[in-house]
Amino acid sequence: MRRLGRVAMIATTAVVLGGPAMPDGDVVTARQAAMSYIGSNMRTLGAMARDAGQFDARYVKAFGNAAAVIAQSMPILFAAGTDGLPGSDATPALTDDRAAFLAKISQFEGDARSLAGQTDHAGFGKAFQAFAANCKSCHSVHKY
Repeated sequence: MRRLGRVAMIATTAVVLGGPAMPDGDVVTARQAAMSYIGSNMRTLGAMARDAGQFDARYVKAFGNAAAVIAQSMPILFAAGTDGLPGSDATPALTDDRAAFLAKISQFEGDARSLAGQTDHAGFGKAFQAFAANCKSCHSVHKY
Protein backbone atom coordinates (compact mmCIF):
# COMPACT_ATOMS: atom_id res chain seq x y z
CA MET A 1 0.00 0.00 0.00
CA ARG A 2 2.91 2.34 0.68
CA ARG A 3 4.09 1.90 -2.91
CA LEU A 4 0.62 2.86 -4.17
CA GLY A 5 0.81 6.01 -2.05
CA ARG A 6 4.18 6.95 -3.55
CA VAL A 7 3.02 6.35 -7.10
CA ALA A 8 -0.22 8.27 -6.50
CA MET A 9 1.74 11.15 -4.96
CA ILE A 10 4.09 11.35 -7.95
CA ALA A 11 1.21 11.15 -10.41
CA THR A 12 -0.86 13.73 -8.55
CA THR A 13 2.09 16.12 -8.31
CA ALA A 14 2.65 15.85 -12.04
CA VAL A 15 -1.03 16.49 -12.79
CA VAL A 16 -1.38 19.42 -10.37
CA LEU A 17 1.78 21.17 -11.50
CA GLY A 18 0.91 20.73 -15.16
CA GLY A 19 4.50 20.02 -16.05
CA PRO A 20 7.56 18.08 -15.04
CA ALA A 21 7.91 18.24 -11.29
CA MET A 22 11.35 16.69 -11.26
CA PRO A 23 14.63 16.43 -13.18
CA ASP A 24 14.73 14.19 -16.26
CA GLY A 25 16.23 11.19 -14.44
CA ASP A 26 13.52 11.38 -11.82
CA VAL A 27 10.84 11.51 -14.55
CA VAL A 28 12.12 8.19 -15.88
CA THR A 29 12.22 6.75 -12.35
CA ALA A 30 8.69 7.99 -11.63
CA ARG A 31 7.22 6.56 -14.81
CA GLN A 32 9.00 3.26 -14.28
CA ALA A 33 7.51 3.13 -10.76
CA ALA A 34 4.06 3.86 -12.16
CA MET A 35 4.38 1.19 -14.86
CA SER A 36 5.77 -1.29 -12.31
CA TYR A 37 2.76 -0.68 -10.09
CA ILE A 38 0.42 -1.39 -12.99
CA GLY A 39 2.42 -4.41 -14.13
CA SER A 40 2.61 -5.98 -10.69
CA ASN A 41 -1.16 -5.71 -10.32
CA MET A 42 -1.80 -7.22 -13.76
CA ARG A 43 -0.78 -10.64 -12.42
CA THR A 44 -3.37 -10.43 -9.64
CA LEU A 45 -6.03 -9.07 -11.98
CA GLY A 46 -5.28 -11.82 -14.50
CA ALA A 47 -5.78 -14.44 -11.82
CA MET A 48 -9.11 -12.83 -10.92
CA ALA A 49 -10.15 -12.89 -14.57
CA ARG A 50 -9.39 -16.62 -14.82
CA ASP A 51 -11.05 -17.59 -11.52
CA ALA A 52 -14.34 -16.03 -10.40
CA GLY A 53 -13.60 -17.19 -6.85
CA GLN A 54 -10.66 -14.77 -6.68
CA PHE A 55 -12.67 -11.73 -7.85
CA ASP A 56 -12.44 -8.87 -5.34
CA ALA A 57 -14.48 -5.82 -6.35
CA ARG A 58 -12.78 -3.57 -3.75
CA TYR A 59 -9.33 -4.45 -5.09
CA VAL A 60 -10.47 -3.87 -8.66
CA LYS A 61 -12.00 -0.52 -7.76
CA ALA A 62 -8.87 0.63 -5.91
CA PHE A 63 -6.60 -0.45 -8.77
CA GLY A 64 -8.83 1.08 -11.45
CA ASN A 65 -8.96 4.42 -9.64
CA ALA A 66 -5.18 4.44 -9.09
CA ALA A 67 -4.54 3.53 -12.74
CA ALA A 68 -6.83 6.39 -13.85
CA VAL A 69 -4.76 8.86 -11.77
CA ILE A 70 -1.58 7.45 -13.28
CA ALA A 71 -3.10 7.86 -16.75
CA GLN A 72 -3.73 11.55 -16.02
CA SER A 73 -0.02 11.98 -15.26
CA MET A 74 1.22 10.12 -18.34
CA PRO A 75 1.35 13.12 -20.72
CA ILE A 76 3.77 14.71 -18.26
CA LEU A 77 5.71 11.62 -17.22
CA PHE A 78 6.02 10.66 -20.90
CA ALA A 79 6.56 14.18 -22.23
CA ALA A 80 7.58 14.57 -25.86
CA GLY A 81 11.33 14.23 -26.21
CA THR A 82 11.81 12.08 -23.11
CA ASP A 83 12.14 8.88 -25.13
CA GLY A 84 15.92 9.35 -25.36
CA LEU A 85 16.58 9.88 -21.67
CA PRO A 86 19.02 7.50 -19.98
CA GLY A 87 17.21 4.46 -18.63
CA SER A 88 14.11 5.08 -20.74
CA ASP A 89 12.52 2.23 -22.68
CA ALA A 90 10.28 4.61 -24.65
CA THR A 91 10.60 4.57 -28.44
CA PRO A 92 10.80 7.69 -30.64
CA ALA A 93 7.11 7.08 -31.49
CA LEU A 94 6.40 8.76 -28.15
CA THR A 95 7.31 12.06 -29.82
CA ASP A 96 6.97 11.22 -33.53
CA ASP A 97 3.27 10.31 -33.29
CA ARG A 98 2.27 12.23 -30.20
CA ALA A 99 -1.42 12.39 -31.11
CA ALA A 100 -1.65 8.58 -31.27
CA PHE A 101 0.15 8.27 -27.94
CA LEU A 102 -2.17 10.77 -26.25
CA ALA A 103 -5.20 8.96 -27.70
CA LYS A 104 -3.95 5.70 -26.17
CA ILE A 105 -3.52 7.42 -22.82
CA SER A 106 -7.07 8.71 -23.00
CA GLN A 107 -8.33 5.21 -23.80
CA PHE A 108 -6.20 3.81 -20.97
CA GLU A 109 -7.81 6.20 -18.50
CA GLY A 110 -11.27 5.24 -19.73
CA ASP A 111 -10.44 1.55 -19.46
CA ALA A 112 -9.11 2.08 -15.92
CA ARG A 113 -12.29 3.88 -14.91
CA SER A 114 -14.34 1.06 -16.45
CA LEU A 115 -12.39 -1.45 -14.36
CA ALA A 116 -13.03 0.61 -11.22
CA GLY A 117 -16.76 0.39 -11.83
CA GLN A 118 -17.00 -3.39 -12.09
CA THR A 119 -18.94 -5.13 -9.36
CA ASP A 120 -19.21 -8.65 -10.77
CA HIS A 121 -16.86 -11.15 -12.35
CA ALA A 122 -18.49 -11.18 -15.80
CA GLY A 123 -18.26 -7.41 -16.22
CA PHE A 124 -14.77 -7.37 -14.79
CA GLY A 125 -13.58 -10.03 -17.27
CA LYS A 126 -14.66 -7.94 -20.25
CA ALA A 127 -13.27 -4.71 -18.79
CA PHE A 128 -9.97 -6.39 -17.91
CA GLN A 129 -9.57 -7.75 -21.45
CA ALA A 130 -10.02 -4.25 -22.88
CA PHE A 131 -7.60 -2.77 -20.32
CA ALA A 132 -4.93 -5.41 -20.99
CA ALA A 133 -5.30 -5.08 -24.77
CA ASN A 134 -4.77 -1.33 -24.48
CA CYS A 135 -1.61 -1.87 -22.44
CA LYS A 136 -0.29 -4.30 -25.03
CA SER A 137 -1.13 -2.04 -27.99
CA CYS A 138 0.68 0.91 -26.47
CA HIS A 139 3.74 -1.10 -25.44
CA SER A 140 4.01 -2.67 -28.89
CA VAL A 141 4.58 0.79 -30.41
CA HIS A 142 5.94 2.99 -27.64
CA LYS A 143 8.28 0.69 -25.68
CA TYR A 144 11.49 -1.04 -26.76
